[in-house]
Amino acid sequence: MQVRIEHQTLTPALEYLAGRLKDLEAASTVIVCIGNDLKGDDAAGPLLYEALRGRVAAQLINAATVPENYIQTIIRKAPRAVIVVDAADFNAPPGEIAVLDPADIKGPTTSTHILCPATFINMIRAEIAIDTLFIAIQPKSTQLAQPPGPQVAAAIQSLAAVILTALGVNIPPGD
Repeated sequence: MQVRIEHQTLTPALEYLAGRLKDLEAASTVIVCIGNDLKGDDAAGPLLYEALRGRVAAQLINAATVPENYIQTIIRKAPRAVIVVDAADFNAPPGEIAVLDPADIKGPTTSTHILCPATFINMIRAEIAIDTLFIAIQPKSTQLAQPPGPQVAAAIQSLAAVILTALGVNIPPGD
């Protein structure tokens, strides 16, 4: 079965994500966007944050390069689900999106940041019971002072459309 969002056929990863998101309650979901907007495709998380800000019913955090600073904030919110979005190298074409099991994330080399996303998720799980999704976007380049590439920018737009369909309040940007 293919799912279409705004006249766009979804990749298998986005189709799987759409199915998972429809079962979540937006008000008890936290979306954590990780990345460095000064390092090319590593800006995937902050770009998603901007695409969703003011348009999604879930709680949204722009964790930038320091997701560990938000662990206690997330624990205090006591959400039922945490979605972590970050650029991560999983040996795919640039802009490819994968929904990974946090248990499959190996070491700090998967992410472009010091704290491995699995460690971040496990620190939260140690305190509260949560459903988790780790959404990885394959970067092409994470060089300093480079803009995000067109593949990652397109992936963010597709990902935002899926999230807004499931968890959004459909407020047009700028309102």
